[in-house]
Amino acid sequence: MPEIPIEIIEEILDHLHNDKQMLKVCSLVSRGFYPRTRHHLFQSIRISQILGDSMYRLRVLAHTSPHIFMHFKSAEIYSSYDSSTLRQAQLPMLLMANLTSLNIKNTSTSLKCFRMIIFSLPLLKSLILESITFDVEEIVDPPSNSFLADKPSLEKLHIHHLHSGSSDFLPFALRYRSVFLESLQEFYINMYNPRRKDLSLCSDIIRAASQFCTLKSLYVLGTSNCVLTQWFNVKPLMLPLRLQSLFFDIKYRALEGGTDVSAMQWFLNAFIQGHSPQLRHLENLHIDMTLKNFDDFVDEDEIWILFANLGLILSHIDTFRCLQLTYICDYQISEEIRRDMLSLTLENFPSLCEKDVVKIALHGTSVT
Repeated sequence: MPEIPIEIIEEILDHLHNDKQMLKVCSLVSRGFYPRTRHHLFQSIRISQILGDSMYRLRVLAHTSPHIFMHFKSAEIYSSYDSSTLRQAQLPMLLMANLTSLNIKNTSTSLKCFRMIIFSLPLLKSLILESITFDVEEIVDPPSNSFLADKPSLEKLHIHHLHSGSSDFLPFALRYRSVFLESLQEFYINMYNPRRKDLSLCSDIIRAASQFCTLKSLYVLGTSNCVLTQWFNVKPLMLPLRLQSLFFDIKYRALEGGTDVSAMQWFLNAFIQGHSPQLRHLENLHIDMTLKNFDDFVDEDEIWILFANLGLILSHIDTFRCLQLTYICDYQISEEIRRDMLSLTLENFPSLCEKDVVKIALHGTSVT
């Protein structure tokens, strides 16, 4: 075939980056197409114990064609909580020296195996853990200096469905903060029935990350699933110095003998205690509040006082652009209730309303 400039070939093939089948066909047309098609074909990989013999074929490929693994930039590992999944994937993972993004899902593993894989990926920037269970009471020996020589430095860390079986990751991350926290820009944690210990560890993680002044986006979800009695002696939350966006959710529950506003106090106390200079970079605050009974919520003076204090603090932050407050109701929302909720909420943020930076959304099972 006539000589075609390599730049044109690469641009054409770049348009096919999501069409795996066509890329395979193109790779057979000419040797000139092969480098670019290989680049796109091996950008991402899914490793699973569920899909038949895929793990076996992957391990064979690691022995026969190890050079292919250098092309992978993104990987996802998932299983049905099979403790052998990460162990069997260890050899292929160790070959992915250029990997930048890793998602591990529905997997059980040891901290030792997990550390071996993560620390062997020097370019890793994004780590997502979804429903991971770690071996309990495992002692991880400290690594040598040579082991940490080419360590990764994460910029994005997401922990989904943190539970009692996975909470051992938090002290592990604190121990190796140069890997997990030193360059962290985005931290997401969603807790499932957290204990007081988990909440305090979450606070420790955020506090440690704050020391490096790199954290810009923070998502803290699921704290309201903690029972009321657990909130006593929870370590206070300290917001990062350069935080730009904060997302958290609250589940309002009117309980006999007291109202559960502890989670809200935990968050809002961080604003009050951290006011100036910590909050001078804040731009966005998103609050999702789940309600079961709007009548009780309206009469909860403590909540509205907290809201009013929050509005006052936010109004003094020059960079602040948006307060997004979403009410999530598991009952029908009439137009009358809708008007009352909007009116009462706006009354507590007068300064922000003047700046037109307040957005309120109401979501119910149905609207009458």
